[in-house]
Amino acid sequence: MAGIFPSVQKILRDAVTLVAQQTLTNKTLTAPVLNGSVTGTSIATQAQQETGTATDVLVTSGRQQFHPSAAKGWVYGNWAATANASYNVTSLADDGAGIVTITWATDFSSANQCSVASLNNVPDATAASTFVSQVSAVAAGTTTVYSIRMSDFAAVDTDIGFSCVALGDQ
Repeated sequence: MAGIFPSVQKILRDAVTLVAQQTLTNKTLTAPVLNGSVTGTSIATQAQQETGTATDVLVTSGRQQFHPSAAKGWVYGNWAATANASYNVTSLADDGAGIVTITWATDFSSANQCSVASLNNVPDATAASTFVSQVSAVAAGTTTVYSIRMSDFAAVDTDIGFSCVALGDQ
């Protein structure tokens, strides 16, 4: 029994209790769960996220979208103005053959946003080389996407869907 007692003392001495504050040195935490605040850090404000330069603040999911690198909206749709999946999109409007206007749920602060569109579901190489997508008529609250036929540069509806993503300040 005497040989076991020092081992029990060591276990009790090395144990971390939940009652008092503890300083951990050279410890490995396996799947830690932190509740409350972390001393010495703060939560990023919207302004800090928009600036994108702070390295000493934590980012919550509700603030992430304010960073310049974050997509502010996206849509996967078709030329019949149907959104199959989207984020921050209020609606799609069919503005004619091969023309769809996206209305963003949260407007950008200006028309100085970056929208990029691409064609999806290309059935074969011939179709891929026949059509291109174009973004035009960008405004604070909308982006217009075109499906352009390369043989005559006409905007035409196709069976090829499109994707559009927008970045910028909101």
